Amino acid sequence: MTQERQLPLGTVLPSEPHGTVVSLPTMSDVDGYERHLPAVREKIKAGYPRFVLNTLVAEVCDQAASQVGFDRTRSVALHSVRAAHQAVALGLPTTHRLHNFKNWALLEVDAPSLERVNKIVQHAGLRLASRAAEAWLANRQESAAEALATLSTFLLPWIKPATVDDFRITPSGMNAVAAALDAARSVQRIRGRTAWLQLGWLYVDSSELLRKTLAVDETLTVIEDVTDTAAIERFFAAHRGKVAAVLTELPNNPQLASPNLDHLSALAVKEGALRILDPSSSGLVNVDLMPHADLLVTSLTKYSGARGDVMAGLVVVHPSAPSCHELREAAFSWVGPVAAGDAQALAEQLPEMVEVATAQNQNAAMIADFLGKHPAVKRVLTAERGATAGAYAKVARGPHRPGALITFDLKGDLGTFYDAVLLPKGPSFGLKFTLLCPFLWLAHYDMVTTEEGRARIRAANLDPDLVRLSVGTEPPEVIIAALKEALDKQA
Repeated sequence: MTQERQLPLGTVLPSEPHGTVVSLPTMSDVDGYERHLPAVREKIKAGYPRFVLNTLVAEVCDQAASQVGFDRTRSVALHSVRAAHQAVALGLPTTHRLHNFKNWALLEVDAPSLERVNKIVQHAGLRLASRAAEAWLANRQESAAEALATLSTFLLPWIKPATVDDFRITPSGMNAVAAALDAARSVQRIRGRTAWLQLGWLYVDSSELLRKTLAVDETLTVIEDVTDTAAIERFFAAHRGKVAAVLTELPNNPQLASPNLDHLSALAVKEGALRILDPSSSGLVNVDLMPHADLLVTSLTKYSGARGDVMAGLVVVHPSAPSCHELREAAFSWVGPVAAGDAQALAEQLPEMVEVATAQNQNAAMIADFLGKHPAVKRVLTAERGATAGAYAKVARGPHRPGALITFDLKGDLGTFYDAVLLPKGPSFGLKFTLLCPFLWLAHYDMVTTEEGRARIRAANLDPDLVRLSVGTEPPEVIIAALKEALDKQA
């Protein structure tokens, strides 16, 4: 998608009720979005569903709360009664009421607990999907069974050696992460394994969910540098017989750094620790992590649902994982239902996955080369560039498969470049259309706006003002021309 002018604030991409991307065309808009300024927020009616309440879901909340006498301002629409119980168990509201609407649930909590519960709903992917909300508003009964069967058949070749008994499609990628964490905890804690390792700078919801769900007797160690093999070895040595699991992404986001899975797996298997691996940043289409995973979790919103109008995820238990039967039972009892409309939309899009990824990979390589040579750019990162390129190559499904993501640092001012570049701007990635965003301003606003936070980001070898580019399938010369025009103003 290219443009001759900025997309207005609040423009939804794609332009339909279930679009998952919202346009934030200026740094002032990004700042206002994060600060919840009414002048910005009132123009945003849709967007990535865990962060933005879709208007259809808001309408469901209004109508349902009125029907059952709940306070709308303290009510949350969730995809199932199970999700409501999970939100209560993890969010710990002082008081709550629950109403079962058969295919979804409305949860009301006390006002002081609302923000905490809403964060758990966000982290764990518990919110009602917009397509499920649309069906309820239309009094339309839908079944996801046929679409899920189609999806299962398509996905199996990408998660070998798993069978249909080893995985579940989930309502979001974070719902898959939550299921995997809960499963690992249920199996390992009874064995006295209470030490967790987060390897790398992970997606904010993944790290927050891991941190917030720790029991009082559990510990979390974070090693941000995935190349620090000595630190990883020290962790396992210091927690011998106690390690529950390690959670990591390959590559991680936004560093696009990949851990050495041969080294990590050797340590984890020897110590009886479970490996929870997430390939979302490059997608199942580009990397195969199954040989190293006990539990694999991924978003299907990216790469698989590349039109940008689907929410779904996947959790897989490797059939050879320790305690695989117990892991399956625990993980699959956590996951929520996928909205029938989302399952159907994803089934339509999955056959395009390889074609879309091929174009993204080719474009990303060309654009990374352009950025690396431009005098206004200080550093360019992709999964196939830098110190961990070799680790990535070992799990890539072939050469020249970097995925859609490019991270680059500017020599000049972020705001000047960001406001000038004529490309769609907003969160999400792995879609058919190109997207650009000031990633850390959206994922870690509290850090980029303080000197202490910015120093911590720099200590992780990240520029607080880095730019994340998700390359789409447009002609690469058009994307390059838009980037060049804005960069040339800084050179």
